[in-house]
Amino acid sequence: MNACGETVEVEIFESKVIRDLIEFRWNKYAGKFHYIGLSIHTLYVILFNFYVSDFLQKEKLLPNESNKERIIQLTFLNLFMGICLIYPLMYDMTQMYK
Repeated sequence: MNACGETVEVEIFESKVIRDLIEFRWNKYAGKFHYIGLSIHTLYVILFNFYVSDFLQKEKLLPNESNKERIIQLTFLNLFMGICLIYPLMYDMTQMYK
């Protein structure tokens, strides 16, 4: 794999052996990590869109009884968005020190 990464010969990737090797390594090792990352990033984008549309585009929160539930929702939403950022951060940190 190192030789494939360092080569400038593009024709090597047209061979069946190299394509099978890349496909095997993707299916065995890399695919699941990238699919997990994709799922977490997708969840983060959905939560962020909900946050922007529901909390920032509506009236400002006033400190009364009717808004306590929205404040709690906002707190949990921010917590979940923070949790969604932990996986990419940990992945990037492990890749940095390899």
